[in-house]
Amino acid sequence: MERANGRKQTISGFFLNVPGGGLRSAIWTMKSVAKANNSTDGKLWENLVLISGASGEMIGASYLKEILGPMNNSISMEEAYDDMSKDKLNPVAATAVLNDVFFRFKTFQYKEYAYTRDRATSFEEKLDADTRSCLNKTIKQYYDLEQSAEIPMLLLSPTISNDGRKLLISPLPISYLGKIRSNKETNENIEFSQFFRNHNPGNLSFLSALRMSATFPYV
Repeated sequence: MERANGRKQTISGFFLNVPGGGLRSAIWTMKSVAKANNSTDGKLWENLVLISGASGEMIGASYLKEILGPMNNSISMEEAYDDMSKDKLNPVAATAVLNDVFFRFKTFQYKEYAYTRDRATSFEEKLDADTRSCLNKTIKQYYDLEQSAEIPMLLLSPTISNDGRKLLISPLPISYLGKIRSNKETNENIEFSQFFRNHNPGNLSFLSALRMSATFPYV
């Protein structure tokens, strides 16, 4: 990049922001970012600092992070594209009709906690199967890798349906993103880890965080 004084300045860090969308958008994110990374001989990913965005594209970006990062290198990009293209909504629709509309009496265990099984569970299980369990982690399992910048920081921001504010989810402390300067104003964003600090927030399933970020809460 050339500055006003004519000197050239090297940019050493990039932010990646992906817009919302469904499965096609998720695949587009994976293909476009992978193509750009190949065109720069890996420099794009090497200097990527932060990934943010919404909906299905964050699922694609998260799967790409698993493949290009140090966590899992055994999946080829072609296999990843095929994984992401698999239908993920049929189990959700079936559960919604056969279970959620009537009685939700089935439960499942996650860590030491028990939850009621519903269409959200069906989506997460299908996403887990389609991504070869690469994303089946707690958010705290990404802490050291993001803290040491071995992988880019990934910020999820699902909408709180009660008041329309954003719930910011990250393994790292990011309360500064929700800070306001005046006591007369209301925080536009709420940091998940700080808000639920007494409830083991690091144990949140990353699949659940992705699902919250990818679903529209008003429907």
